[in-house]
Amino acid sequence: SAEVPGLATAVFQAGVSDERISLTQGTREIVFGLKLANGMQVEKVYRFSADSYVMGFDVRVFNGSDQPVTDSLSIAMREAYPGKKNSNVFEGPSALVGKSLETIEVDDIAKKNTLTGKIIWVALQSRYFATSLIPLKEEEASLRLTVLPGHVVEAQYDSPEQVIDPNSRQSFEYQLFFGPKDINAVRPAGHQLEQIVDFGMFDILAKPCLWLLNFIYGVIPNYGVAIIILTILTKILLW
Repeated sequence: SAEVPGLATAVFQAGVSDERISLTQGTREIVFGLKLANGMQVEKVYRFSADSYVMGFDVRVFNGSDQPVTDSLSIAMREAYPGKKNSNVFEGPSALVGKSLETIEVDDIAKKNTLTGKIIWVALQSRYFATSLIPLKEEEASLRLTVLPGHVVEAQYDSPEQVIDPNSRQSFEYQLFFGPKDINAVRPAGHQLEQIVDFGMFDILAKPCLWLLNFIYGVIPNYGVAIIILTILTKILLW
């Protein structure tokens, strides 16, 4: 945010007094607020659900100054990666831009550090987990990738530039997914986020088998038995 200096390092005040919050059922909203000397007010609103890895995330900006503000909202995510790749599974930043799934190896960020277009979602993937930002309004935006000291990758989503008139408000709405790269966990996020679950060259075979395995488990809640039944069905099909 160029016109609101210091916003990136500002300390927001939480709207709750508890140091630790536990949510076992239902949903809860937590608001982090900031008031700046020039009259600007910013709120970061998180909505959590006890039964989902998907969270609501809104950024609300109130221009209490006497001048219009023309700026772009930037949201950054960071993830630490090992210095040396230790698996054949993709680990690093990825994004769905239009209909194209972009995956960038950490070692390739220096050569490909900017993506532009209609960004559907941005994700930082590890072997088993993913952190993802999903704009609810799909629009032309940009993604900037940076490797920071300590093998930390930063993915910064820059929304289109907008004008906020004096004494007016602007709300930016997103979803967050912090969870395992599991089809059933990812699917509630929508926006084609299930594309982060990739089984490589066997993807076209693995996903139907995974669906069938989970279906059998839903009928017989024992993965050992479900695997045996899936094996028998596969042998029958091959025969």
